[in-house]
Amino acid sequence: MTDLFTENFLFHEIEGNPRPENATGGFFTTRDRKNIRYGLFGAVARPLKGTVVLLSGRNECIEKYFETIRNLADRGFGVATLDWRGQGDSDRLTRDRQRGYVRSFRDYTADLEQFFEEIVLPDCRGPYYILAHSAGALITLLAAPSMVNRVRRMVLIAPFLTLPDLPVSISTVRRACSLF
Repeated sequence: MTDLFTENFLFHEIEGNPRPENATGGFFTTRDRKNIRYGLFGAVARPLKGTVVLLSGRNECIEKYFETIRNLADRGFGVATLDWRGQGDSDRLTRDRQRGYVRSFRDYTADLEQFFEEIVLPDCRGPYYILAHSAGALITLLAAPSMVNRVRRMVLIAPFLTLPDLPVSISTVRRACSLF
C-alpha cells in the first residue's frame, strides 16, 4: 500500500481531530469474504513499549479514536485497530450502509482472531495489549480464551453486557458467554 493511498483514501479527515502520524493500513478479507478496514499507527516516542490493539464500540469507527491513538503513540505504543464488520468502512451485511448489522458475535470474534493472526502478530511489535470499549470489550471477553497467550493485559471499558431496562444477572451472562 502506498502512502498516497493511505493518506488520501483510507482514513477520513475530521476537523479538529487530525489523523495520527505514521498511519498505514488497508483491508483484510475474512474467511467468509467480508472486507475489514484496519489501521496501524506507529509509536512516535521512545522507548518502544509494544502495541495496543484498540477495539471500538458499537457504531464507532477508527477515526473516532484518533486522539486516543495519538496519546498512545506519544507514550511509545504502536496501535492496531479495525472497523468491525457492518461498521465504519468495513463491509456491510445489509444493503443499507446506515445500518450496522451482524448475524452473531462469533463473527466478530473470528474477525478479531484473524486480525491478530494476519495483521497484528506479523506486523506489530510485542508485547500486545488490548484497550476495548463497549461492544469491543464484549467481543474481547468472548475471544479471551484464544488471546490468553498473545495478550499481556486487557483494559475493558464499559463492556456491553446488558441492555438498559433489560436486567440480566451475572450468572446469566456467564452462561451465555460459555456457549461461545
